[in-house]
Formats: sequence, C-alpha cells, structure tokens
Amino acid sequence: MKKWIKILLVTLGIIAVLVVTTILLLPPIAKNYLEKHSKELVGRQITIEKLRFNVLNGKLRIDQIAMLEPDDSTTFASLGNFYTRIHLLPLLRQRIHIDAVLIDKPYLNVYQDGTSFNFSAVTKGYGCDRIAAMLARNGSKNHMVEIGGEIALGGHNPQGEPWRIQIDAPVESEAPVHQRLSTVALEGPAGIATSGNYRNFHTSARYGRFGHTIDPQTGRPVRTDVVSATVVAPTTAQADAWATACMASEADSAIARMKGVEGLRYLLVVSKGDSLTTVSTL
Repeated sequence: MKKWIKILLVTLGIIAVLVVTTILLLPPIAKNYLEKHSKELVGRQITIEKLRFNVLNGKLRIDQIAMLEPDDSTTFASLGNFYTRIHLLPLLRQRIHIDAVLIDKPYLNVYQDGTSFNFSAVTKGYGCDRIAAMLARNGSKNHMVEIGGEIALGGHNPQGEPWRIQIDAPVESEAPVHQRLSTVALEGPAGIATSGNYRNFHTSARYGRFGHTIDPQTGRPVRTDVVSATVVAPTTAQADAWATACMASEADSAIARMKGVEGLRYLLVVSKGDSLTTVSTL
C-alpha cells in the first residue's frame, strides 16, 4: 500500500475518532456546565435529565429541563422536551438558520392573590423586542419580527426599502378581518403595535357589548371614544404599552399624554357620534 494512502487512512481514522468522541462527550459536558453555572447565567438553578446534540446534523434535544425557584424548593418553569435543528454551515458565516423548534409539556408556576394575570398588554411587544435583539446580536441588520400583530423592525425590507406595514381598519368581528385603513413605511430599529376592542369583545344581554381593556381606576371594561390605537415607538414593548394605554383613555387625554414623548408617533381611530375619524402623526 502506498505511503500517501496509509497517511490518508490514518488521518481519516483520527478524524472519525475525534467526531465520535465529540458526539459522545459534548452533550454531558454541556449539561454539566449548564447545571453548574445556571445561577450565574440566569439567577436560578436549572436541572436537565438528558441533553443530546448531534454535531453532524445540528439536532439538539433536551429532556425534562426545569428552572427552580430562587430557594430551589419548587419548580418555577419546566419543559418536558425541547427539540431544535440548527444548520451548522451558516454558523461559519456568523448566521443562524434554525429549521424547527418543538416544545412539549410547558409548565409555569406563578402565584398571585386577588385578580388574575394577563400579560398580553406588553408581552407580545416585549417578545418581539427580545427576538429582534437576538437576531441583531447574531449579525442580522434587516429583519421583521411579528407576534400577534405587534411588530419589531430592523433595517429595511429585502428590496432595500422601508418596511411597509398595513394598519387594519377597526372592523367589528370575532374573526380577524384584514381591511386596510392605512399603510406606513418604517425603517428600524422601531416597534409598531395596534390595540383595539373591535375583535376581542363580549356581548351580554344585560350589559351589551364590552371590550377586553380594563379601566385601572374602576376595574371595569373601558368605554371611551378611542376605537383603535396604533403607536410607533423605539421599542415594540413601548408601542404595545402606549397603544393599550390609549385604549384606556379618552382620545384628547391620550394625545396630551403622548405629546412631547420622544420617538412616539400614533394613529388613533376616534368615534365621533355615528362616524369614525382618524388622528395621526404617522
């Protein structure tokens, strides 16, 4: 056998051994590191039953991952299984390409006395911001993240132009009706959110129609002249919160509160008798 063939076979054998060793050793090393340093990383203890990662195809599976309360006495949040597939070649170009994310049996343990939790006023916007921040950290300059109608924008669209975002008209319907009221052109970083009671509402024989936005002063559903509020802000969480605040206020009060706030622009649909009018700085 020629010498170069022997060298090639030995080299391939060494590479194969290294790959197999990496496949076998990397998951337990990663599991041990996460469990040992979780309090430094996230402030809470994390436990993992099993972690598997295939360096050949980028498949990651974690079984029974749990985050404990600060005193380690009970579980704060957990997942039965977490699976994702990451394309490895784009990582060489400092890009992240994720094929799929599967979550099984999510659990969250939250206690509160009195009224119930509802994070929808800011959670969707905040979630958009966190995902957009993750994309930016990994080199993305141009992206659009949308969760339930709230949108975080970075840079411009694939054509190199500002993102064009449609604002829906407040058409009363239990199912979404996408009828265009306006279209705005925006460049990131920016967030845009719309709030309204024209989709999420309830009708009763005794009280008539009432929406999901609660007046913090009375604890009852609000009844104001603002039918829909769209806000553009530096972050989507801010836009989301301001849009909800506008729905809990009369139009004049909402406009007065937003006046002079840096980076805020808005479009309000206001009820005037039997007609609707718009007030906009977009």
